Amino acid sequence: MKFAAALVALSTVASAAFYPRTVGQDLCCAANVARAQAGLPLYKWAPSLDQIAQHHSEYMRGKDAIDHEETPGTTTFDLAGRLRTVNYVFSTAGENIANGYDSLDSTQKAWMASPGHKANILSKSFTVCGGGSANPGLFMTVDFASPMDEADESKYYNLSCAGSTSNGANSVGSTPVPHTPQPATSSAAPSKPAPTKPASSKLPVATSAPTPTPAPSPPAPVKPVTPVKPVVPVVPAPAPGKCKRMPKGSIAAGKCKACKKCASSPLRR
Repeated sequence: MKFAAALVALSTVASAAFYPRTVGQDLCCAANVARAQAGLPLYKWAPSLDQIAQHHSEYMRGKDAIDHEETPGTTTFDLAGRLRTVNYVFSTAGENIANGYDSLDSTQKAWMASPGHKANILSKSFTVCGGGSANPGLFMTVDFASPMDEADESKYYNLSCAGSTSNGANSVGSTPVPHTPQPATSSAAPSKPAPTKPASSKLPVATSAPTPTPAPSPPAPVKPVTPVKPVVPVVPAPAPGKCKRMPKGSIAAGKCKACKKCASSPLRR
């Protein structure tokens, strides 16, 4: 299934209670297949997440490269910034991106085979979802979030899914359509492997994550998201002619070598 065939502009809303099918809904339905199999609550769909995901997919297509970040210094530079452009107040958020796969299903299989992407899809922190795609290249983005105000039901919709295909979305206040289960999918690698980068973010800064890109050779292993390392204080060098011995018990104690200025220097080991 080509994603472009499923794309429906958000301006074609039929009524306040129902949204017709969108690419983002299909991406969220695919995520809900995996969540249902894992016994997790299903994602609701947020039109505002479709909006920023579609924007980011088109940005990547324009650059012909996948990346969670956009032009430095712009309001859409990172996921947190893109969420702010649609006035979306969140407590935590994450994003999966990909390109080059021939269908939604092959992209979903690649994400589920990647620990970082899979963690976003099956996260217990995220509750809403939205996505978008851009051709040529089938650049895909799916964004997940946990809204700050879970009670604001006017912004979220219950998805009506038949496997990874959406039949539209109904307002939370209306009678939800049951999710149609789909048999477990094979974990075999997709026909067009691609590197991936997962990312989840918390206020005030959202960091980027998972991403697949097709390549003639086998994809490089996905690197796990690493915690930020603390800044290591820099010890300034002593001024010329003012050599000092390191205090007893310090890292350099007993390891100094003679220098030309004096008997020892804390920077000579």
